[in-house]
Amino acid sequence: MAVLRGEVKAIEQAHAVLGLTYREIAAALRADESTVHRWRSGDSDPSPVFLSRLEALEELLRETEQTFRSEAAARGWLDRDVEALEAKRPRELLLEGRIERVTAVLLSLNVGTSI
Repeated sequence: MAVLRGEVKAIEQAHAVLGLTYREIAAALRADESTVHRWRSGDSDPSPVFLSRLEALEELLRETEQTFRSEAAARGWLDRDVEALEAKRPRELLLEGRIERVTAVLLSLNVGTSI
């Protein structure tokens, strides 16, 4: 495996911590799965637009770590209907590329704000 650059480390963390497939991660980033694999292997670098999306994924991972005591709990939450997300599942929103919306719910939970 190639040495991971900081920009794509979030991809591996989302796969390991949240149990997202590379296809799901690509959908969340609004990228092709093959592009995600090229970033992982070091064959290409993300453009500024994708760097911004990768930063959003990193923020999601930080909030996930602050919210849940275990990876299993975080993974389980992804597949529950969440009232603050109009009774959608967080995974659904991630697959729509709405990382920031999912992160906002976790942030609200972590600071004790009503959502």
